[in-house]
Amino acid sequence: MYEQLKPANLGIVGIPGFCLTYVRKVFGVGAKYPTALNGWENAVYKHAGETPPTDVDVPVWFSWAAEGHVGASFPGRGVYSVMKAGVVCLPNVADVATYIRGTYLGWSEDIDGVRVVQPTAVVPTEEFYTAVKGDNLSVIAVRYGITLAKIEALNPQVLAPKYIIQIGEKIRVK
Repeated sequence: MYEQLKPANLGIVGIPGFCLTYVRKVFGVGAKYPTALNGWENAVYKHAGETPPTDVDVPVWFSWAAEGHVGASFPGRGVYSVMKAGVVCLPNVADVATYIRGTYLGWSEDIDGVRVVQPTAVVPTEEFYTAVKGDNLSVIAVRYGITLAKIEALNPQVLAPKYIIQIGEKIRVK
């Protein structure tokens, strides 16, 4: 899952032969690299060969001629790019590669040094420890680098004041 940092604008008019200029304008990014191939080579957050995400709009890159080629993938709409006929929308990256007689390189989270998407924050999941002979809440808390108060709060089933735990009991540590 990703979050869109730079909203894409499909209303941009493209000039044939200027695919990188078109995609920059779609994402509202200034120019930095002279060709699409340079843009791909200098992308920091590349996903080589991967299918574009289905939840955000991203640049998609192709090897073609000396300059390369770039388009913008819009989930549920297709891949938009500038071709000889102007702005063209094809269903997917494979169709673009076939159309331009090039090779799909991958997609990126950034274009010309500007991040257009980023992964969404991962919500930490619960983590459990299985008690063994000799364990108590203090020992387990130290092992996991948490306070005794925290481990007590995570495990209300372990009753005060003795905090007795059984071998094999699942103790929440996160």
